[in-house]
Amino acid sequence: MASATKTAFDWVRTWIANPSLRRVAGTAFWLQADKVAQMAVGFVVGIWLARYLGPDQFGLWSYALAIAAIAGTMGRFGLDGLLTRTFSLGAAPRGATLGAAVLLRVFGTFGLCLMAAALFGYLDGDRTILILLVFLLPAAVVRAPESIEFLHIVDGRGRRILLARSGPLLLGAAIKIALILAEAPLAYFAAASLVEAAALAACFAVSLRGAGAGPLTLDWSVVRRLLVDALPLALSAAAVMIYMRIDTVMLGAMAPADEVGIYAVAVRLAEASYFVPLAIVQATTPSLVRAKQQGPDHYHLRLRQLLQALVLYSYAVGAVVFVIADPLVTLLFGEAYAEAGFVLALYIWSTVFVVLGSASSAYLINEGQTWVLPTRTAVGALINVALNLVLIPRYGAVG
Repeated sequence: MASATKTAFDWVRTWIANPSLRRVAGTAFWLQADKVAQMAVGFVVGIWLARYLGPDQFGLWSYALAIAAIAGTMGRFGLDGLLTRTFSLGAAPRGATLGAAVLLRVFGTFGLCLMAAALFGYLDGDRTILILLVFLLPAAVVRAPESIEFLHIVDGRGRRILLARSGPLLLGAAIKIALILAEAPLAYFAAASLVEAAALAACFAVSLRGAGAGPLTLDWSVVRRLLVDALPLALSAAAVMIYMRIDTVMLGAMAPADEVGIYAVAVRLAEASYFVPLAIVQATTPSLVRAKQQGPDHYHLRLRQLLQALVLYSYAVGAVVFVIADPLVTLLFGEAYAEAGFVLALYIWSTVFVVLGSASSAYLINEGQTWVLPTRTAVGALINVALNLVLIPRYGAVG
């Protein structure tokens, strides 16, 4: 016991004494604060919205959000991790890299959103879903300047990220609360999401002032290089998002809307546990890039510390939520969503695999082995779709 305590104190002293690790800790703090703010506000507004809409309407809302999330994530071209690495290594002028990233996100997301609207308009034809998508899909396109976030992460300016996100977050929450109090129709909430996305883009553009990025420029050689490097990551990101959201989409297509609402409540609660480990991985990625340059021993030590912390967190959260799932759902969302308790008790264990997958993705990107990512995640997505086809008709949200 004494030895373990000494090791823990030594580990803490190492973090305090190392400027690089202190910088990581500072960035992680601001990213954590950002995630906490998003989770807290989104959680409260989400609960209020779910109670107001009821399982049926909330199911339609969640179905449309899942479609927009898949299209929006695929349109990001998997640039998130790649931008962190590119800025850390200084492989190209920052203004040119940012310009290329924003351009790729705008055109990629716009094209995929058009395809999603056409596809689901043809296959589903539900007028409510189409109206929601008219607002939610453009919101994904408008968020393109969000790529500026990764420059701030690399430079240790996490505070700017928090400030850029806080205003739009509070604005969107205030509008949605006002709509709930006014008993507004469902489509108005989608319009509120578009307003929030536009405000977010503007705030990130303002945050770029004084960041040392220089003016945004368009260098086609940088665009091509970023596109080539991002393609494996884009396929991987698409597979991950399909893996994470295809359940909701398939459930919406194969089951009543209230089943989607039940499932969405369970997923919302489970995904609240992701923010801590994902923020840690995001903040640690630049230090892993630098640790690799210092030698394999130092690099592997940092990786081992990261993985140990993530595994411990995931199992602890899974055990606690498994025990309290039923009363937690009833307390927060009411008796109308009571069936979501059992779904949550099962779904919470996905946290283990989500956070380990995120950490391994950061490792593979750092190693330049991005080709592994789309293969790995595509196999998982295909298995997920196949199991959904078998289990959803029989078990609904539980399947």
